Amino acid sequence: MAHGEKFEVTILGGGLISWCHFGADPSASLNWGEVVMTQLNRARFVSTRFVLAMSAWALFGTVQVGTVQADAAPGRLARVHDHKGPDACDLVPPNRLQIADDGGTTRGGMNQVRFNQVLKAALTTYEPIFRNNGQKLILRGLWKSGDVNAHAYPGRDPIEVLERGGGSPELDLRFRRVDIYGGLARHPDMTADGLLMVICHEIGHHIGGMPAKFDSWGASNEGQSDYFAATKCMRKVLENVDNVAFLKRLPVDAGVRNRCTAAHSRNIKDSALCIRTSMAGLALAKVLSDLGAEGRVDFRTPDRSVVAQTDNAHPAAQCRLDTYFAGALCRVSHTKDMSFETPISGACVPERATNTAGARPNCWFNPKFYDRPELLTRL
Repeated sequence: MAHGEKFEVTILGGGLISWCHFGADPSASLNWGEVVMTQLNRARFVSTRFVLAMSAWALFGTVQVGTVQADAAPGRLARVHDHKGPDACDLVPPNRLQIADDGGTTRGGMNQVRFNQVLKAALTTYEPIFRNNGQKLILRGLWKSGDVNAHAYPGRDPIEVLERGGGSPELDLRFRRVDIYGGLARHPDMTADGLLMVICHEIGHHIGGMPAKFDSWGASNEGQSDYFAATKCMRKVLENVDNVAFLKRLPVDAGVRNRCTAAHSRNIKDSALCIRTSMAGLALAKVLSDLGAEGRVDFRTPDRSVVAQTDNAHPAAQCRLDTYFAGALCRVSHTKDMSFETPISGACVPERATNTAGARPNCWFNPKFYDRPELLTRL
């Protein structure tokens, strides 16, 4: 994909093609227009496969420009694209909840414009990173779908299948896919920042490092993907946004403000990003708690459980909130990558870091794993 002038294409209801401008939404209270334009100023892309993309839309009911897909006909999409396989990583366990699109804006401020803005901000940050690793990130936003979940999995890109004259979308680790469903975005407690945390979690399954699952593609486990989302991804996407100004219109937990200020006392921008990430984690944790019927989640009531072995499965919602908060408090730079060789690289480790509050919570992570990765639970 060549560098050049930016343009985007999406599919609106009824299959109409529209040029999209990812600027600020006049009715929005969040600064996602600023986030998107900041990221687009970093990396401007032009699709050299416009005609091919139009052909793909006619055949498959979807358009892909660059590596963003927008849905047009969910039933046809399911038959053509739904090849995740048994090792796909879900945000939450499979469920049958459906939240349809009523054309409006949710209590959390989500609508289709905001949905697209968040996806674009994440993509423009992480597509170059995957490309430098010899991989292609395909981020698919399925706004029309009522499904309440998100998935990460590897596999062939349908556009690539078309280019090569057909064939099956077999497991191919060069293609890294993330699907975000509209029903999840429309949950009443979901916010734009909470949705970004979702995308970051799913990206984390691909590049989040140890602990990883023992599956066909070695995905980072659920707790680690949460930790990566808060320590690395949220910071990368939001680092050049005026988060200090953003916080002036965001209700903030007083305890979060105090702890983030103490943890990042040398840099007001880092402190503001810590607060914003923590509150994004709270928004997502409320969604997760509601989906699991787990009750209230709160920064003041951390999960005190201690696992005997590092757990691959989805932690409880409170444990996941504790992980987001710990990741936000961690002072290790987001430029220090996580590793699939050791759980120490890029992370806060109690015995080695002055910022012990930023370590992975013991409600899913056993510290013995720092020295003996083989203690990872095999699920």
